[in-house]
Amino acid sequence: MCNPPFFESMEEAGLNPKTSCGGTPEEMVCPGGEEAFITRIIEDSVILKQSFRWYTSMVGRKSNLKILISKLREVGVTIVKTTEFVQGQTCRWGLAWSFVPPARKMISPHMAEKNVLSFMLEGLQRQFSAINVFQQIPGTLLVRATLQQRDGPGSGNS
Repeated sequence: MCNPPFFESMEEAGLNPKTSCGGTPEEMVCPGGEEAFITRIIEDSVILKQSFRWYTSMVGRKSNLKILISKLREVGVTIVKTTEFVQGQTCRWGLAWSFVPPARKMISPHMAEKNVLSFMLEGLQRQFSAINVFQQIPGTLLVRATLQQRDGPGSGNS
């Protein structure tokens, strides 16, 4: 993931006392700030769209995130994903995009219903960790399968 320069000048970087990033001027500053820097990455991704499946960048300003998403739509990106990173009082956004159309999975409704298995693990105490629960699953499934074989489908013992 690209961690772009967030600022247009060192003066801008010093304006916000809550700014929690540090670095050399080359790491923190770029003509046009992060919007211009990431826009150039977007332009490059259009040229290289057949070479990479995903492109990613961190974004430091929410207002820039909206602008960049709009630019991605303009250049024909098919998938845009965002996420938020919060640490202490610092918030950043992750921006990912792809030109590859999402894969479509075709499952007939009949097959989807037929392969669904739901179950409840009874008798587990609340303080069990996820690993304890996962360790109980094979035994629970084995008991259910045995009951189904013995009583046949639709007998009510499932």
